[in-house]
Amino acid sequence: MKKLLIAFPLLILTSCAYFNIYYNADKYYKEAVSSKKENSRNLSYKSKADSTISKASKLIQYYPNSDLVDDALLLMAKAYVLKGGKDNYMKALTKLDEIEKYYKHKKINNEINYLYAYIHYQNGDFESALNRLSAIKNSKNSNVITLKAKCLVALNRNDDAIKLLESATQKKIPKETKVDIYEYIGDLYSIEKNYDKSITYYKKILKLHPNKEKQYTILLKISNDNIFRQNYEHALNSLNKLRDQAPDQDKYNLVSLSIAKIYEKLNKFDEAIKIYNKIISSSHNDSITIRAIDNLSILEENINDNMKNAVNVLKSIDKIRLKDSLYYACKSRLNSLNEIIKLEEIDSLKADSIPPDSILQNKLRIAELYAFNLNHPNKAKSILFDLYNSQIAPMYNDRILYLISWMYKNIDFNKDSASYYTEQLIKNYPNSFYAKVIKNEENKIANNKQ
Repeated sequence: MKKLLIAFPLLILTSCAYFNIYYNADKYYKEAVSSKKENSRNLSYKSKADSTISKASKLIQYYPNSDLVDDALLLMAKAYVLKGGKDNYMKALTKLDEIEKYYKHKKINNEINYLYAYIHYQNGDFESALNRLSAIKNSKNSNVITLKAKCLVALNRNDDAIKLLESATQKKIPKETKVDIYEYIGDLYSIEKNYDKSITYYKKILKLHPNKEKQYTILLKISNDNIFRQNYEHALNSLNKLRDQAPDQDKYNLVSLSIAKIYEKLNKFDEAIKIYNKIISSSHNDSITIRAIDNLSILEENINDNMKNAVNVLKSIDKIRLKDSLYYACKSRLNSLNEIIKLEEIDSLKADSIPPDSILQNKLRIAELYAFNLNHPNKAKSILFDLYNSQIAPMYNDRILYLISWMYKNIDFNKDSASYYTEQLIKNYPNSFYAKVIKNEENKIANNKQ
């Protein structure tokens, strides 16, 4: 009896101990989610996620037979997913696999299937993601519905995605879910440049009277789509009102970006430049800052034809910490512009010490940079036609003709002009490297048709 009296409090203490560890791990996870939601740029959420993982792993280490081990594994998986990145997704998968392997007696719930699907989606395995999502029956969760739609979109099944989403809105679902789904449908139509449809769905959201922050976001999307509809004056009036009502600096700068684009469309370039410079100097949001840098550098380069100004604008990406696709695109443009400036400086020297062939090579390189890296086919073609028509570089005619035909085909989508210069290349330089490249491309197309 005495042994039983000793053992019973010990059991209670042990149960309290591992429950307390789990409680703290769960608390850290909820704080991490809240922190990321409030400000994803503040990386404190990652340290809270690490604390979740640390606490949950201690529970598994010290109390391997407790009934909370599978919950601790799930919490670790969720924390790894929250941190994001390929390595963390792999770690999350390992934890989920452990749950499936060792806890088969417990029902694999919708949350686990969703996590699997989310990780597969992030890793580009869209079919596997859809398979996992199909195991979640009759879900009214907007995250599940929109993730399924995103997988369909990634598989170029946009129509199926829209049907899925529209079907979901016909069911009895919470207002917040309907708002999320309407927004995603609107976004899809906007991507497809069907702005009448996108605006129709955005207006459906406003009729549901969402919170002020969501209303603001939707009104901004409607204004942006009106820009694409070339309804500039209407969009400008709406955006100026939205900017006056902006709840914070980020929203203010986001609206300012759209206003600057309208000024560009209206050829009020000085007004646009002022706005972009103000955003770059005042914004603490990397995503917004990089967009302003990109837009301003393109404006300086294309409209003002001032490559040095464009380079100076692009140099300000050094302060950007967010390394997304737009950051690397700006970095690439910066490198290309710097290379063009150097090559043109060499060309302007006209020094006797520079071999003529080197000058010709430099001109061809500049044309290639304009065509491939900076998407300026007209500037590239101007250089190439000067070289071709003057016949000062007959040894490069095959390369010149190839570049011209490539631009007409892939940038201008002018099949007739592309075919003409391709024929000239094959006819006059049948044994050249570039003629062989074109013949190989034609053979591949013919084989694919068979």
